[in-house]
Amino acid sequence: MRQMRPPHFAEGQHRTQHDSFMAALLDTINAWADHALRFAWPMLWQSSLLIGVLFALDLLLRRRLRPAVRYALWLVVLVKVLLPPSLAFPTGPGWWLRPAQVVPAKPHPTSVVVTYSTTEDPPAMPSVATPVVLAPARPRLTPVAQTFTGMVAVSLDVRILDFSRVVVLNDLTRRIRRGQNEVKPSSIEGG
Repeated sequence: MRQMRPPHFAEGQHRTQHDSFMAALLDTINAWADHALRFAWPMLWQSSLLIGVLFALDLLLRRRLRPAVRYALWLVVLVKVLLPPSLAFPTGPGWWLRPAQVVPAKPHPTSVVVTYSTTEDPPAMPSVATPVVLAPARPRLTPVAQTFTGMVAVSLDVRILDFSRVVVLNDLTRRIRRGQNEVKPSSIEGG
């Protein structure tokens, strides 16, 4: 089946609009992925370091502390994951280890000398060359954007699976409340 296009678009015009839209879309996805990476990378290494330290501390203090105190220590991980990675308090090492403020350098004054030629001969005009038009490079997703897009797709798939399970469980609960004791095992498994 042949794809129909509106008659007011010429072949090249339609392709140019499509290419510019795709280039803008890929640039947007690449920018979002870069922002997500700048947020996710500090969160990942800080949380991983905290989990490793708490795990070692938990192993060392397993016999000396009550389980309730050890579980409360693990709540520190929850607090860390909920707070942004750039949050720095004066009581923490991140406050004292942060980079110093950069003071802009003062510009050095420069002098320019302009001289004019005393000869009356006009300069020779350069020969006109045929311009070479190169096709722009096709926009591509960066590896970071590919990973980001994959994570978004997996997250959406998990949300859809969660929603379908909620629908099945609501249906099962509704049937049980009505007094239908004939609940089939296949309805529990979602099949």
